[in-house]
Amino acid sequence: MSEWFHVGQKVIFIGPAYSSNRGYRDEHLPEVGKRYTVRALGKATKGKGAVCLLLDEVVNPIRVYTILGGAQTVLTEPWFEVRRFRPLLKRTTSIEVFQAMLVGPKLEVDA
Repeated sequence: MSEWFHVGQKVIFIGPAYSSNRGYRDEHLPEVGKRYTVRALGKATKGKGAVCLLLDEVVNPIRVYTILGGAQTVLTEPWFEVRRFRPLLKRTTSIEVFQAMLVGPKLEVDA
């Protein structure tokens, strides 16, 4: 489905922001700069079949939505395109590594 995203992964919404003038206009939408957890992955039923996701922190009711310019209706929760998100990476390097570099080796000096 997606080589960059998986269920349970932490992501950040980079935008652009979704318009609240679409759908039923009361949907919960992700906010730019906030962190979320991937709840599910799927392919869009419109356009080029973009990979989309659902978020643990953003849950909407399942409703009838019109897609493909009104040519089709589907019963679903709104999904969000992965292109608007970036994975949050775990940092494996801690500050202790750099502090150890500053100390350097202990040298004995003849005086």
